[in-house]
Amino acid sequence: MSEERDLHNHIAELTKIPPEEVEEIRKIILLKSGIHIGDRITVIQADIAQQPVDAIVSSTNPNLLPNKNLGSLLRLSDNTKVDSGIHQASGKSLEQDCRKLNGCAVGEAKITPGHNLPAKWVIHTVSPIWQNGQYQEEQLLRNCYRNCLNLVHSQEIESIAFPALGTGTGKFNLETAARIAVTEIQDFLMTYFQLQQIILVCRDLQTYQTYRQVVTEIIEPLSLQPLLNKSDITVLS
Repeated sequence: MSEERDLHNHIAELTKIPPEEVEEIRKIILLKSGIHIGDRITVIQADIAQQPVDAIVSSTNPNLLPNKNLGSLLRLSDNTKVDSGIHQASGKSLEQDCRKLNGCAVGEAKITPGHNLPAKWVIHTVSPIWQNGQYQEEQLLRNCYRNCLNLVHSQEIESIAFPALGTGTGKFNLETAARIAVTEIQDFLMTYFQLQQIILVCRDLQTYQTYRQVVTEIIEPLSLQPLLNKSDITVLS
């Protein structure tokens, strides 16, 4: 995901353009092209397995299998209802595909077909457990988003739904996790234009409200009008 940004930054360094001006140039390109970052981000409360997008992200275990007794390995996962729900909706073929991938390290991501899901692809990532910031948890969570988005770029995916990675079993503070998610997504959208829709799917109202507030704070207000529509929220009973 970073090659184009690195190239831009290298050119800027050679031509002695300050980094903040490079960011402004990227914003101008987006505005001139008519591609507004906020137009491509939506926050909802819903079932991620039912999202009609090109790809959904599954927060999973290091062996990529749901509801397995992994002993201490289970502590590394954020696999609560998300992974199990995706596997249940997709069918047994998804688990068969996951078994062929030889596991996944924390912060990494791997991709399989979606089988019976509305989504064509499932991107599997293993998010870290929060342990008071002593084990590079924030960086590992950033890596989850970066590696998922790298797969988005390589597969030319145009729409994707993310769960609130790290906020279930991962024990991350909601605002911390949301800021990591939104800043990584913003960085990607300012570099690549092919991704047309990102949905942040929240499991409860508190998570939805936190993620929407963070999106509102970070993404330019000029691009935020679609998020101010009340229809963006679905309250689950």
